[in-house]
Amino acid sequence: MFPRLWRLLLAPLLAIAPVGAQAEQSCLKVVFDGYCLGGDMEAQMSNEPRFVQEERKGDRLAVVYTAGRESTYVLSYRGRIYKVLRRFDPPTLLRFTDLKTILSGKYGDPRDRSRYPAYARNRAARIGAIRRGEGDAELVWTPSGQPWSATLSWTRELGVALDYRVKALDEAQRRAADAGL
Repeated sequence: MFPRLWRLLLAPLLAIAPVGAQAEQSCLKVVFDGYCLGGDMEAQMSNEPRFVQEERKGDRLAVVYTAGRESTYVLSYRGRIYKVLRRFDPPTLLRFTDLKTILSGKYGDPRDRSRYPAYARNRAARIGAIRRGEGDAELVWTPSGQPWSATLSWTRELGVALDYRVKALDEAQRRAADAGL
């Protein structure tokens, strides 16, 4: 499962195009008590050298930090951190709901991009669909005027996860993916 998880997390890296001025900016937001979104990856790694895994692919670098049962994935392109994702364990409805409440209190109402099969009309059926890999819960916060967004998700592959990403890099990634790169 771990190699599949890495492919899932690193797939967006393969499609990213340079974003000019965005890559030159420093820290846009400190997330999860110490990870500098938009900041320098080498500085991050020297400030917190206790990562458990590292994977490089050209200009792309991903490192994994663990704390207890939780894992934090820090992904960078050309030396700039563009995404920080934390997996929460155990992946439960209570954990998902608690995180949603906290994030909604900070950033307002999210946009719901959840996907479920047609039969999953109640909470129990939706949880079952997530656990079988037939559906996923996804809530997105895009605070106005901020260069980042936050996504809370619950999938079979990642469980309950929260990621912060630089919007410009995410949009560039989508354009590159749409162009077939």
